[in-house]
Amino acid sequence: LPGNPKGEAVRNEHVDKGPLNRGLELQQLINAMERPTDRSLKQLQERAALALFIAHGRNPGNLSLLLEEDLVNLTPESEIPTWVINYPRIKKRLKNPRADMKVVPIPTQYAEYILELIAAGQSIDCSAQVDGKKVSLPRPMFINISQNTSALNAGRLDQLFHYATYSVTDLLRSFVRRHQIMSPLTRRLLIISARRLRYTLATNLVLDGVSRRELAELLDHSDLQHVEVYFELAEG
Repeated sequence: LPGNPKGEAVRNEHVDKGPLNRGLELQQLINAMERPTDRSLKQLQERAALALFIAHGRNPGNLSLLLEEDLVNLTPESEIPTWVINYPRIKKRLKNPRADMKVVPIPTQYAEYILELIAAGQSIDCSAQVDGKKVSLPRPMFINISQNTSALNAGRLDQLFHYATYSVTDLLRSFVRRHQIMSPLTRRLLIISARRLRYTLATNLVLDGVSRRELAELLDHSDLQHVEVYFELAEG
């Protein structure tokens, strides 16, 4: 990470590319998530995507491949649920991105955002005609009602109702536009991306006292050197 543009954005605390300011910018996003929505699928998708990026700092590709079934309550018999997300790890060497999954805890409030999204999507028919027969397809957590034409052209019917990764990022940007979230640092509409939220999560975890090994595990890094830049920022 050190020496490449990603590391420099963190190290220099770039106002448009680096970590969000915890009190002035990140808190605005969290506050906006708690506001009532009109229950439309798009607004619920925006809120759920933002919640997952804030909580886990994953990449858009991780979210685009999530299925409804990937939200799991580990304690269904208990009055107090223990929610986790099963994330596809999207390693390049794997032909099937869902062949390797990582279980990550999710706060109950954020899990409720996901549950509301899943409930809203139940009326959507995720099926296709194959050889004259109707075939039920995997139900994405973030359902693309317009269908993924690239997946269709590639013959990947299993991803027909998945968003492309850039469309997942667009959900973040449309959330900011909808709520008109302004950065007090730039006095402009907040520039947001999955990468900035990943930087933000890592930076705040270091400030809260997480170890290098714990941070690497949380960000799903196999090498501790990838997290060193966050500790350099905190120590500087």
